[in-house]
Amino acid sequence: MLVILILISERKATNGPAFAIGWGLAVFAAVSLFALLGGAADADSDETVSNGVNWLQVALGALFVWFGIRSWQKRPRPGVVAPEPKLFGAVGSMSALLAFGVGALLAVANAKNLPLEISAGGSIAQAGLSSGDAVVVIALFALVASLSVLVPVVAVLVLGERTREPLDATKEWLLANNASIMLVLFSILGAKMLGKGLALFS
Repeated sequence: MLVILILISERKATNGPAFAIGWGLAVFAAVSLFALLGGAADADSDETVSNGVNWLQVALGALFVWFGIRSWQKRPRPGVVAPEPKLFGAVGSMSALLAFGVGALLAVANAKNLPLEISAGGSIAQAGLSSGDAVVVIALFALVASLSVLVPVVAVLVLGERTREPLDATKEWLLANNASIMLVLFSILGAKMLGKGLALFS
């Protein structure tokens, strides 16, 4: 929703790309850090460390499931409109530098993103890739993880005002269905990471 608000603001041409670049670079940096930490701990050869990474996957999966349950429990009552986060009100006056910083911060300081970045870094460390291969894999991960930001930014830059109505409609739909979306998203991510972590023990 924040990306959409940026893309319907008057500064969309500068703030949209700045937000997307900050997001992508932050994802790349975070996964690189966790991969380096896993590599330093010999996650690819030390069985104890490798099992620790597997248990971390299981724990993160359980955390996602809990996030989904909490999100559903906190959903607004029928007929009550969910309030917009305070940050949304500052979008109109946001500079490109601030948009870059917000994008970078939200890419890592987010309940949905950080566990996935930790998991990705641990998995890359376990794979025992060369430095060059690891950089390519991390870059591809960062690109895929940024598509939900990059696609609307590129669409707005290419199509201009023709995107305004679909973006407004998407914003309203997201606000109205946020609890259901988070429940489904967290449930899928939780099941995936629980399955992945447990499968690695076999």
